[in-house]
Amino acid sequence: MISVVLKVMIAFSIKQTEETNNPLNDAIKSKDLFYDEVAAFKQKDKNLQQIFYALLHHQTEFQAFFRFIAYASPLNHTEHLIRNYFQDEICEHTNLQAMIEHRPIALAFALSLYAVYFTGIFAFTHH
Repeated sequence: MISVVLKVMIAFSIKQTEETNNPLNDAIKSKDLFYDEVAAFKQKDKNLQQIFYALLHHQTEFQAFFRFIAYASPLNHTEHLIRNYFQDEICEHTNLQAMIEHRPIALAFALSLYAVYFTGIFAFTHH
């Protein structure tokens, strides 16, 4: 009985190792995750899409994403977009302009978390 359990554990361990060291599987999972993100972005409210674009389109890490989905939006006043979308949820004394200029990725992440937690709108996919 112990040898059967041991053989099953070894087989399981080998299978896990093969799966974790499989570049093809990793590439397939990455592709699937990417397309999940594309679909999630396209399902967002148009105003939230504009906010994310305004904050992230100049960031190297996000330029290719927006180019791939062929998304562009007029660059309206970003602070106004954020304050209008989140209305009374952000303190009027918050220096949003400084965050927009110096920490746009962190601000986009915080706004996406807020959108998920308080409004139930998934800003990014969840797995």
